Amino acid sequence: MRGFGNTPEGAHLVTIIPLHGEHLFGTVVNGVVQVSEIRAIAHRDWLDIPKHFSRAVCAWVMMPDHVLGILFLTIDPSVTRPANAGERLASLPQSALRGPQLHDIGAIVGSFKLAVTRRINALNPTPGITVW
Repeated sequence: MRGFGNTPEGAHLVTIIPLHGEHLFGTVVNGVVQVSEIRAIAHRDWLDIPKHFSRAVCAWVMMPDHVLGILFLTIDPSVTRPANAGERLASLPQSALRGPQLHDIGAIVGSFKLAVTRRINALNPTPGITVW
């Protein structure tokens, strides 16, 4: 699996929880989930993962206080880096690439979280808050 990081092919379940279990993605009112603007941001960025990570196929369920995702990773021997590695979800700096490899679950989830955080902070009158 050289060039694909350390995460093997197959289905990987991930749970992503906001800091302090906040209900960022919506609230429940009379048994009905009222979705938030932040949910729309996270939804769009989750669906964009396969555009930025060629091995990933995604499924998810978003609850008011967390995201449950399934990342299906495939092996494509012709691909060793995403076609647009320099323009990934959040344009990770090169220093961030010293951690997880480009196709590892950690890199995928980290890029998703960074992209969502940047978009939330752009909407927020107090940018720079910690989201995760």
